[in-house]
Amino acid sequence: GEKKNLSPKKKQKMAKVQEKKDNKTKKAQKKKKWSKARTGETLNNLSYINPNKFKALKKDIGKSRYITYFSLSNRAGVNVSIAKKILRDFEAEGLIQPVSTHSTFKLYIPASKADSASVMKN
Repeated sequence: GEKKNLSPKKKQKMAKVQEKKDNKTKKAQKKKKWSKARTGETLNNLSYINPNKFKALKKDIGKSRYITYFSLSNRAGVNVSIAKKILRDFEAEGLIQPVSTHSTFKLYIPASKADSASVMKN
């Protein structure tokens, strides 16, 4: 409770302080709550690839029309960084050939289709 021996000025001052506190809590209650922005679907891709999946990808890579980091990442269910490494391995083995290369985007086609495309051009 309140102390009985307070001067009237002290009581007024305490009342003002209390009023300010009440105003702050009212403002906090009235404060606009921004709607949460829609967030994209979170992917739970793996940060590794098991050997069986790798062999299956190696077999199916020739059936694709084109291959990008993202398309391989979606198909294999792995992170894009892992997809980049897989594509580098496939390129080194001669399974795929780069069509368009850029520091941020690479487009590959299967080597079998690249051979037939070069024959068609000539």
